[in-house]
Amino acid sequence: MKKNLTAVVLAGGNSARTNKPKLFLSYSERMTFIEKIIKAYFNLGCKKIIIVLNKKFSENAVIKKLEDSYNIKVTINEHQERGRFYSLSLGLAEADEKSYLFIQNADNPFISVLLLKKMYNKRNIERYVIPVYNDKSGHPVLIGEKIIRRLKEEKNINSNLRDILHEFNKIGIPVKSENVLANINTMADYRKYFINNK
Repeated sequence: MKKNLTAVVLAGGNSARTNKPKLFLSYSERMTFIEKIIKAYFNLGCKKIIIVLNKKFSENAVIKKLEDSYNIKVTINEHQERGRFYSLSLGLAEADEKSYLFIQNADNPFISVLLLKKMYNKRNIERYVIPVYNDKSGHPVLIGEKIIRRLKEEKNINSNLRDILHEFNKIGIPVKSENVLANINTMADYRKYFINNK
């Protein structure tokens, strides 16, 4: 049964600091980052999954496979220079304001259906829900109608999501793994989580 729930996956950057697109980095022998992420949200029961993507990656075989298997919506960001909030605004434009919405970075694949369910069970129209490790907020974030509307109304593409979230109250979900804090921006970051730990 599909939930009244949307996931927006932000993958619109150039991945300039890694030697391959971050979303196609290997999470395991069988899955890339983006496949791991999409599968988790699909298994959670999201009604809609939106990937905001750099145009040069849109014809990739992995993306085509995901479109066929999970009926995802691909939204193209043709202006990477406009930054992350612009990518988010493109994803939000495709989302139903009346649903709850996860905002997920493609460079953090460390999500599980269990964590997402815990977050969804704490959903609130006026607050945001976020995993917390050692008092530090991590990824992803779950927002409701009031925050979705606030973000859609924001016209400054240089805005920062965290700053806007601070206008609202937080519901923190304590977690035991620091992986929710990860941002894999370089190959050194990748090695830290996927090679050095093996």
